[in-house]
Amino acid sequence: MKRILIYIIIGMGLLTACKSESSNNGDLDGFWVLSGRPGLTWSFQGKILEFRDVNSVHPDLMAKFRHEGNLLIVYDLRVLDRDAGDLPVTESERENLRAYGINSLVEEQFQIRQLTSDDMHLESDSESLYFQKY
Repeated sequence: MKRILIYIIIGMGLLTACKSESSNNGDLDGFWVLSGRPGLTWSFQGKILEFRDVNSVHPDLMAKFRHEGNLLIVYDLRVLDRDAGDLPVTESERENLRAYGINSLVEEQFQIRQLTSDDMHLESDSESLYFQKY
């Protein structure tokens, strides 16, 4: 009986020591294909946004984001390169940003015009982006 009690206590300790982090991004989470720009995708998970080019024309990028009501704020843009330490995007990479619909090196704000489990429409001062969830 003591042995069972010890196993229960150890099991409870292990369960309470583990911290599970979940996302509150709702329909935003997931893998989105950027309409009209073949091979370019956005992927939201947790607080990270990854930009990928399946055709390998543009480098893969990453950023942090905040989702506040109908506003999406993308910031801390970086070139996705684990070996080099995911270096910040520089002026020389601005064209790669534009390919993904991002025009600012510092912070880009989008109005969320539509967000469902299948479709997303974002608008910034200079872009209107449409996505389909993959």
